[in-house]
This record gives sequence, C-alpha cells and structure tokens, in this order.
Amino acid sequence: MSKQKTARLDRFTIERCSAEEADKASGWEYWKHHSPHERLRALEQLRSLMIKLDDDGNLPRLQRVFTAVERRGH
Repeated sequence: MSKQKTARLDRFTIERCSAEEADKASGWEYWKHHSPHERLRALEQLRSLMIKLDDDGNLPRLQRVFTAVERRGH
C-alpha cells in the first residue's frame, strides 16, 4: 500500500507587507507572462489537489441507502 503525500496549509500565519512585496511574493512576475489559459490550467491542478476526485473525475458524494420498511396495521 502506497502512502499519499498531503499538503498542509497554515491558515493562521499573517504577515504585513507592502503591495509591491505582496506582488513579488505571490509570483505575479512569473504568472503575468503566461496566458489566461495557462493560469486557469494551473489553478485547476491546484484545485484538484485539494478536492479528491474519484477515478472517473467525479466529486465525492454521500452514499444514498434506501431501506424498504413494511408497516403493519395500515
């Protein structure tokens, strides 16, 4: 059985910086030279890492279970 690597996101770290520093840290210089199509493709890859899809590419859903119950006296 193989182990999957999981990414962790620290949602509690906040840093103050200037707008220029934020642009530099976000990789805007890198991404502004890519087409919108390439940006969306990269975004889809990140999204799919966070949402586990099944083998057919479907989102996981709750299993529906139906049980027939015979009622007496009616």
